[in-house]
Amino acid sequence: MVKSGKKSNGLKKGEFATASNGNQAQPIKPWTVAIYMVADGQGGSPDLDQVAMRELALIMDAADKYVSKVNVVVQLDLRTVDGTLRLLKTSSKEVFGIGLDEKNFAKIETLQNFLQFVTEKSETEHYLLLFWGHSSGPVVFVGDFENG
Repeated sequence: MVKSGKKSNGLKKGEFATASNGNQAQPIKPWTVAIYMVADGQGGSPDLDQVAMRELALIMDAADKYVSKVNVVVQLDLRTVDGTLRLLKTSSKEVFGIGLDEKNFAKIETLQNFLQFVTEKSETEHYLLLFWGHSSGPVVFVGDFENG
């Protein structure tokens, strides 16, 4: 479902973008930090989108300090941007990005698909999953603006 009035994330659906040529094999690291960021829930707003983008920049900056031991994978859903963004940071010089169709982050299939991506693209010894965003009350951990 396309949300009216939204901007494009700049990537074609299913298209990867990278900041550099990184075809060199990397040794297995101890950790992957996977972040499921939802700014598109019932409490979402353009202001929350701005907070999400600022925090994403801080996360990527912090990852530079620990990139020899940690990969960072983010899946982000913004209220004012149509589509879903996935990022994978494996080195201080590389950030891979992929633009996906709009996903309903409240559906278990969306989370399962993200976790499959994480384990396939960021093989490490351990994984940490963080949920970022506004919950939808005591029963629902995460909501999404999209119906269904």
